Amino acid sequence: MLSILLFISLSSVGFFAYQVQNLTKELLESRNQNLATQIPTSNWKTYTNAKYNFLFKHPKNWTESIDPVMPGAQFTSLVTYIVDSSTGSEFRVGYFPHLNLQISLIGQIGSDIDNLDGCGILHL
Repeated sequence: MLSILLFISLSSVGFFAYQVQNLTKELLESRNQNLATQIPTSNWKTYTNAKYNFLFKHPKNWTESIDPVMPGAQFTSLVTYIVDSSTGSEFRVGYFPHLNLQISLIGQIGSDIDNLDGCGILHL
């Protein structure tokens, strides 16, 4: 009797563990598919910098400008300065001789950086 009860218990635990594993796998696959299709990039602009040999794709509502280097800065040039006008967030790409390339994302005080319209793709 005890062995039958033990067999049924172990079988039930094994069955439920298998079901949970399959459900977890399905949820992860679904999540990954949603993430892959969540950000359409076909209509993004491309910033190309021939001097430092890289290109940068960004949402079309971001604007580009070249910033002058401030005296005493640790970088030799701030390659581009892109502002997402819908959130007021800044995206900066600077050239640091000892690091080769630095990318930083800065939000205004009180803004939510997570609400940017997409994210950048950098090809070196």
